[in-house]
Amino acid sequence: MFHHVQIKPVSGLFRTDNQAFRVELKAAVDAYFNNNRRNRFATCGFWIRAILMLLLYAGSYFSILFFHPPVWLAILLCVAMGLGLSGIGFAISHQAAHGAISNKDRINRVMSLSFNLVGMSDYMWHMKHDVFHHSYTNVFEWDEALKEDETFRFSEEARWLPRHRYQHIYGFLAYGIFTIAWALWLDIDKWIRYRKFIEGEKHPRLERWIFWVTKILYLFTMFVAPLMAGYSIGATLLGYLIMNFVGSSLITHVLQVEHLNEKTFRAENAAMVKNLSWSENQLLGTSNFKTGPIFNWYIAGVNHQIEHHLFPQINAAHYPALGKIIRPIAEKHGLAYTEFPSFTAAIVSHYRLLKGLGRKPNIAAAVV
Repeated sequence: MFHHVQIKPVSGLFRTDNQAFRVELKAAVDAYFNNNRRNRFATCGFWIRAILMLLLYAGSYFSILFFHPPVWLAILLCVAMGLGLSGIGFAISHQAAHGAISNKDRINRVMSLSFNLVGMSDYMWHMKHDVFHHSYTNVFEWDEALKEDETFRFSEEARWLPRHRYQHIYGFLAYGIFTIAWALWLDIDKWIRYRKFIEGEKHPRLERWIFWVTKILYLFTMFVAPLMAGYSIGATLLGYLIMNFVGSSLITHVLQVEHLNEKTFRAENAAMVKNLSWSENQLLGTSNFKTGPIFNWYIAGVNHQIEHHLFPQINAAHYPALGKIIRPIAEKHGLAYTEFPSFTAAIVSHYRLLKGLGRKPNIAAAVV
């Protein structure tokens, strides 16, 4: 789907001689789809939600740009854009990048470009998330989600800095501007760093065009167009900050709490997973959280993260049914199926983990 990008493989990380859990799990999931005569891709409900999220984002943007609403309404529209931003990520981009919308790669790729619409490169997301995060979940050496930069310390193996003492305090604000950093810097940083992981160490030509053209278009729509429409620099930047703070806070908290909490397994180094199969590591390094029907609909079932990690190419519409299959099989094999009673409980556990990892380690190599 991403134009034949070949990633240099990491071999021998997980155990391959004991696949009993995976074999039984796959057979049960296959039976579910065959017996119910259902396909694994998007349902009608998916397309309705996708259209609504796109309309929320684009409709709010053009209302601000062309109608110059009063300040109070403009602020509300920026909030709505933020909800649309995260809604697009949850409901469209994330699923499309995994190929879980359609059995046609072209449709999935076009839908994954919704990432680029809101400032993030779908190509860089594919490499960071689909390749590194899903292949090596919570394994510090390889999971890029654990080492975005040194703003946070997500592992005992990560370098400790004095500011990490306060990461459980400043975390909320940092999460609120993460999509800004993502769009304006982190994608470019990955573009440079990830070349070494590609066969030939060169990004495909078409991906180069898509990356830079969509970045330029994003900068134009977010900054140049509002100025051309008569908004001041201050108003433009404030609106951009409000939109991103809303959307970024939702995206980061929903996705972070499901792997980084007090209950999930984190491998500080590759040796810690040598006795686990890939599927066992996915299950142990991931958690779910319960939520109400409205929020569950809005985040497109991303709270069923265990089901997603075990079967990322199955659409989220099927996750509740898959959960009823996965839990008893996991328990049969003596594997933990972790589910928090609420989103709030998962967030609290996440910030407790941040506080613990922020303490100065008792090693001479700590940076002070």
